[in-house]
Order: sequence, then C-alpha cells, then structure tokens
Amino acid sequence: VRATEPRDEFQVLWPREIGVEYFADHLALGGDDHWIVLHNRNHPNFELAVNPIGSRAEPITVIAGNDRVRLDEIDVTEKFVYLSYRSEALPRVGLMPITDDGLGPLSPISSESELTAYGVGAGGEFNPKYVRLATSSFIEPAKLFDFDPDTGATLLRKQGEVLGHFDASDYLQERLWVTADD
Repeated sequence: VRATEPRDEFQVLWPREIGVEYFADHLALGGDDHWIVLHNRNHPNFELAVNPIGSRAEPITVIAGNDRVRLDEIDVTEKFVYLSYRSEALPRVGLMPITDDGLGPLSPISSESELTAYGVGAGGEFNPKYVRLATSSFIEPAKLFDFDPDTGATLLRKQGEVLGHFDASDYLQERLWVTADD
C-alpha cells in the first residue's frame, strides 16, 4: 500500500509457498523504488534479492545462498544496507553501500578478534550518522559501539562491568574444529 493512498488494497509481494520465508524492505536504487528481499526460496540459508516494486519479473539475486553462511536480517538506511549473518558459527554484520548503480559489495565490519560476535541495533532513523553495534566474546565483557559507516570508525559507548580484578590478557580464547563421525 502506498503511503499516499492508505485505503488502497494490499498487494502480494510473493505468493505463499510452503516452507518459504521472506522478509522485505523498501530500497531506493537509482531513483526507483525496489523491494529488497531476504528469502529461503532457493537455499535454506537464505538469499538476498532485489526487485523493482510492481515488477512481476524474477528477483535479481544480490547474494546467493551459501552452505557456509546463513543470512539472518537486513536493515535499510538511506545510504547503506546492513546485513546480519552467521559465518563459522558466529554472528557477523556487513554493510553494502547504496549507489546510483545499485548495491555495492558486502563489506564485513571487522571484528576485534576471530571469535568476537557482532550484532546491529535497530536505529529507527533513515539517515543516521552512526549505527549501534554490539559485540561479545568469550573473554571480554559485552560492548556497545557507535559505528560510522562513512569512515569505518567506532566509538565505544558502553562496556559491561566485570567485578573483581579482570584483565582480558589473562585469558585465552581459541577455536578448535573437530570432524564428527556423523
């Protein structure tokens, strides 16, 4: 339903299919309105696709399904699409710039260490200066950052308190991969 015509009838984005989940948001590309859709129609770990609003053509895949990466959530702002995903069993966040030519490549927001998990917080603003990021790891308390997508700079806003004497350098975290028989 268009915002200018709130009494219009709803339009179906995709017909229902058993077992198919999808999450859509509005995206302006090159002055045209599009749907950006996260879906599991072709892959159980989800894919990211775009389609002009009103088009009946098959959506254009931006990020194809991948057996090693699960796409979880999208957040759209005026200049960027933030993608929450899970890679090597850890939550990650990446961003794709919105340009006149379409969506730019996915750039992972780098982590403090291999085992740091990232999450993006819903901001509610369409053109935010900063985006809220949360991190956690096995050896450091949770942290909240403001992330500047234009520069990649982060500003620590809050860090969880650890009672008693705590020094993260006193601890070690590592990952060991083991192949199971099943």
